[in-house]
Amino acid sequence: MKDYGQGDISLNLLVDRMLDGFWLVNEHGVILDVNEQYLLLTGYSKEEVVGHLIEDFELFESNQDTKERLTKITELGSVRFESKHVTKSGEVVDVEVMASAVPNKDGLFFGLIRDIRVRKEYEAKLLLTNNIINQASDGILVTDSSGNIEYVNQSFTNITGYKSDEVIGKTPAMLSSGMQSASFYDQMWASLEKKGAWAGEVWNKKKTGDIYPEWLTINSLKSGKKTSHYIAHFNDLSESKRLTNQQEFLEFHDQLTGIANLKLFNQRLSIAQMLYEKQNVPYVIIMLDVSRFKTVNDALGHAAGDHILKEIAKRLAKRIRLSDTLARFSGNQFVILMSEQNVPQNIDKICQNIAAYFDEPFYFGTQNIKLSVNIGAAIFPEHSKEHNDILAYAEMAMYHAKKQQYDYIQLFNNQIKQALSTRNKLEEGLKTAIKRDQLTVYFQPQVNSATNEVFAIECLLRWQHPELGSISPDTFIPIAEESGLICEIGDWVMEQALTHVRQWLLSNIFDGTVAVNVSLAQFLNPNYLIGLRNLLSKTLVAANKVEIEVTESLFSNQDADHLAILKELNLIGFPIAIDDFGTGYSSLHRIKMMPVNTIKIDKCFIDNIETDVSDQTIVQAVVNIAKSIGLNVLAEGVETQGQVNKLAEIGCYYCQGYFYAKPQPIDSFPNWLAEFKNKSV
Repeated sequence: MKDYGQGDISLNLLVDRMLDGFWLVNEHGVILDVNEQYLLLTGYSKEEVVGHLIEDFELFESNQDTKERLTKITELGSVRFESKHVTKSGEVVDVEVMASAVPNKDGLFFGLIRDIRVRKEYEAKLLLTNNIINQASDGILVTDSSGNIEYVNQSFTNITGYKSDEVIGKTPAMLSSGMQSASFYDQMWASLEKKGAWAGEVWNKKKTGDIYPEWLTINSLKSGKKTSHYIAHFNDLSESKRLTNQQEFLEFHDQLTGIANLKLFNQRLSIAQMLYEKQNVPYVIIMLDVSRFKTVNDALGHAAGDHILKEIAKRLAKRIRLSDTLARFSGNQFVILMSEQNVPQNIDKICQNIAAYFDEPFYFGTQNIKLSVNIGAAIFPEHSKEHNDILAYAEMAMYHAKKQQYDYIQLFNNQIKQALSTRNKLEEGLKTAIKRDQLTVYFQPQVNSATNEVFAIECLLRWQHPELGSISPDTFIPIAEESGLICEIGDWVMEQALTHVRQWLLSNIFDGTVAVNVSLAQFLNPNYLIGLRNLLSKTLVAANKVEIEVTESLFSNQDADHLAILKELNLIGFPIAIDDFGTGYSSLHRIKMMPVNTIKIDKCFIDNIETDVSDQTIVQAVVNIAKSIGLNVLAEGVETQGQVNKLAEIGCYYCQGYFYAKPQPIDSFPNWLAEFKNKSV
């Protein structure tokens, strides 16, 4: 250490023993001396520091900064500032510098250099903590041991509306809503005293006067054994409670109409069951199916359909008792649960009254819409002592009512029960029909009456049940549709059709087109197109040899996904035909926009075409328009020569029906085709 002379003995000792680093600098910024502490701090030797400029070790932007600082020290006598020094290893160290002019030594300055890295780290953590607290979504409030507020964060202000200067020094009592009793707060303080913490839901008041729920957590902060502070953090539960209530409502109510859904209905059904078990109170389930709703939905659009459903729900809800449960069962079907001693005796009158609710028309804008309803009902325990059966029985009764020409109200009976039993048996049988070789495919020819040539065949499905015998497709196809089995069955039929057509093509038996019916449900399978492409590759049948037949319902459905699949099929090369044309709600105007090749006119227009002018006019119109837009027309159900002749006069030459042949088994078709060709020669 430099010797400052006899008068500087005390300074020498101080410099040697101080814990901070020390510099002695001249007026040019040259370091004249350093102590051991600075060398330990930076890793340099004394020789590497002394004689060098300040800026060689301290981070300055320019030499001018050094001169400015030394000038300031001269003017003020001393200056305290934070800086950064570079160690020998290149590390940058945060330091605090206390710089002063040396007394009685003009042009000399000394600096005390303190390592503040720990302090800086602590300050950074403190700043981070403060930022976290202020950025926290929870409101935070800190009081002293007497409950006087000392600190609140920004979220406290956001939630309550009070700024910090409005609450500091006051107690949290200013937030009280008055909704909690004195005993509530007694229990809260008892918990804080015993456990040092409390959490629960409270209702507090905002600056606006609005009362809101919050989840509050309070912890006591100890200093030794005594509580020095209380820290409370809370969040506003208003939105959470609103969403919870909304979620609970949606969980048990139909989103469109606001009435009960099936989940709530089943809960009420369980209650009705318990009421019967305890007090012997019977109950009734009434099922409603709104007729013509699909027509309205297709003609006026989904917005009209949704509006009508909401109006139906309102009308029904107003006219049933508060003790009854009205629920939406499915699209245009509703269900009512009534539990009371005298309900079974009055069930006919109740159902008639419900049907009368539909006598008054519904309105959508200026549209006057007339609807009717089919009603089915079942009684517990009269029709079954199993409450799970009653809903199914009411549904079966409703479907039975739909099939009747005039009777739109049907109470469940043994006849319907037998039909339900048969249906269930058929559904169970269908699940294994393919594996047990009970399903077979038949082929019915399609003939050009002008040339007497078989240009195509339609693949038709048949089922021979081991107990019930031959089951009509009109009976089992709807069951396959409803149960979801139609996809597996439809894929099997397609494979059978393509396999046999390939065999007949190789054997020069038949080289025409095969028509295969495809269900709308198959289009819902995301892998349908992939499976169909794979089947073409497997059987080596060209797509243009397979006509896809779909029903009119596909074209009245506004779901773009189904039409997209249909267009994709057409692009692949499959011809598309509409089956049973005229029985649904499609129109030639809509069909001309779709990828359709053939229209198959339903049998109901062919039966009396020889004598019925109306049928002749309809078929003539269909033929004329179809041909004008490039579509083929095929008549279904042709049974007489007279029908063939009349259709030829109209310009329809493609025919299919018993006049030419009934559907032929696989083994019989080649022989029939050979005989037909011989007759035609």
